[in-house]
Amino acid sequence: MEITVKKEDIVSALNITLGVVEKRQTLPILANVLFEVAENRFKLTATDLESEVTTSGPLSNLESSGKTTTSAKKLNELCRLIPDGEEINLSLNGDKLNIKTTHGKYSLSTLPSADFPVFDIDSGDSPLIIPAKDLRELIRNTSFAMGNQDWRHYLNGLYLSI
Repeated sequence: MEITVKKEDIVSALNITLGVVEKRQTLPILANVLFEVAENRFKLTATDLESEVTTSGPLSNLESSGKTTTSAKKLNELCRLIPDGEEINLSLNGDKLNIKTTHGKYSLSTLPSADFPVFDIDSGDSPLIIPAKDLRELIRNTSFAMGNQDWRHYLNGLYLSI
């Protein structure tokens, strides 16, 4: 895997996934983000085994496709330190993700992408599309009944039946 991506594109995508990345690290791979590259786009997936979020962004240049996992927090911190407008070159070499910019070179450890737990989502015949405004209103009108840090975890959520 070898790509070039704009700093703003990857930081924006990483910020979306960071909310789901496991902070307690019951499994080391849950602190990682699945980084996939194909067809001039990158795709980032993060999970805590209860929730999963996937986001994608455009590539500036694609040398070779592939996938790996690396620390979401460390990758985000490194990318945020790079000046705006810079392009970042990412290349996978063995179990290291090499990050190169005009200001420096960095290397992050990776874990095998085959070990990353991905939800098996059946796309179905017709997807349900709900405007964000309506979904926000549904949640706002029912969230008052949700538990707050109750030891009975099933009371801390919201049941959505479609």
